Amino acid sequence: MMAKSFLETIRRFVDQSGWETIVLTDDNAEIEFENEDGYTLTLYLQHDEDELIFSIPSIASFEHPEDIPDSVSSYLLKRNIFARTGFWALKELEDGWAYILYHDQKLSNQDFEIDISAKAFHQIVQSMICEVEEFDEWWEEENW
Repeated sequence: MMAKSFLETIRRFVDQSGWETIVLTDDNAEIEFENEDGYTLTLYLQHDEDELIFSIPSIASFEHPEDIPDSVSSYLLKRNIFARTGFWALKELEDGWAYILYHDQKLSNQDFEIDISAKAFHQIVQSMICEVEEFDEWWEEENW
């Protein structure tokens, strides 16, 4: 029941927003967003017990932890202070490290009774996309 509810709820939210999923399983979803310039972001959704975890990786990635600029980490920590939706974090991936924007949505219970509407879901995703696009643009302009 739990996994079916996640699947049905995310499918409904995505359909109501006019998006397309590239992966949708019992506990995970991936949705790609492409702007008019061909720039693509991927939203990852993970249902983890009593929360729904949203994440969008930035283009900033590093092979080794010592390659991560302290000034960029400080910049993102400062952005976290003012963020209405989501928070920036570093994550170790299979091929290195990356800055990723996360948002955790608490759920009413493990049966995926979500406390937000499709409209609120859409607003969270749009806010995260704008934040990552803004950071990625800054990253490219600074020639890191």
